[in-house]
Amino acid sequence: MTSLHDRHIKPLILAGLDGKNWHLEDYVKRGGYKQLRRILEEKVTPEQVIADVKASGLRGRGGAGFPTGLK
Repeated sequence: MTSLHDRHIKPLILAGLDGKNWHLEDYVKRGGYKQLRRILEEKVTPEQVIADVKASGLRGRGGAGFPTGLK
């Protein structure tokens, strides 16, 4: 577990990896590219993508944790 601003979060970046499933098709089976596929198939607007990223709370990996949707 990782603590971020007194919240405990489970790191997901390595979820599902066991050292045997490093291929692209394995990534897709785990849900990889799901949102990209949705964006392309549903013709989501750039504005909606930005709104979705902002709503996700995704933060940059730099020391300041800058909100990704504002970059």
